[in-house]
Amino acid sequence: MKKFTIAFVAVVTVFACVMLILNCRPMFRGAPRLTVAGTGVVQVERDRAVTSVAISVLEPTATAAMNHATNVYSTVREAIIAAGAKPSDLTTTGISVSHEYSYYNTERPVLLGYRSVVSVQIETAVDVVAKVLDTAVTTGGDYVTIAGITFTNKDTNKAADTSRIRAIADAKNKAKLYAQKLGLDVRATVKVLETSTSIPSPIRPNFDKGGSEGVLPIDAGNAKVSTSVEVTFLLG
Repeated sequence: MKKFTIAFVAVVTVFACVMLILNCRPMFRGAPRLTVAGTGVVQVERDRAVTSVAISVLEPTATAAMNHATNVYSTVREAIIAAGAKPSDLTTTGISVSHEYSYYNTERPVLLGYRSVVSVQIETAVDVVAKVLDTAVTTGGDYVTIAGITFTNKDTNKAADTSRIRAIADAKNKAKLYAQKLGLDVRATVKVLETSTSIPSPIRPNFDKGGSEGVLPIDAGNAKVSTSVEVTFLLG
């Protein structure tokens, strides 16, 4: 008798669950749906600067040119590290020694000597890059050339996540507005599709701020991280 009672209860429970599913399916299947787009934008301050510095010397022989460039670069490297750059911020990107000729007003090229160039990329914090560049030029003098500067961000993951949250909230607010005007309510979220997430690319600087005496003023500016989504809601 006890086994029969347990079996009967189990059958009744299963039957009730099946009836609940069958009753719910028509409600969700026929319920109106609304798909809206949402956008989230976050402003982030650029905190990293990337620049290239080269040491270029001309000497009568290749050996002399290489030795001279090495000595100048070693002195400049020590100085920019002392100015705030870390050794890990430096990446040697080129070392070369080549003939250098003059073609001006001559029938044949005239050998002027041997040009040795040592190039290094410096990626450092924005707040020290001006001092680093000023130190490089002051230390290396006429042997130093600077090939531009760009700004970027060390980490944009947190900003990207925030932009996603704002994009979802934007879509939900739009859905509530539309549903209200239609005399309906937003019941549930059916689908979320992230259509794009824009991460800021490196940019050229805007030199429009005054700096301290003797140091080049540099303005890194802000960047935008944006996310676009499409969200489908169930109305009722």
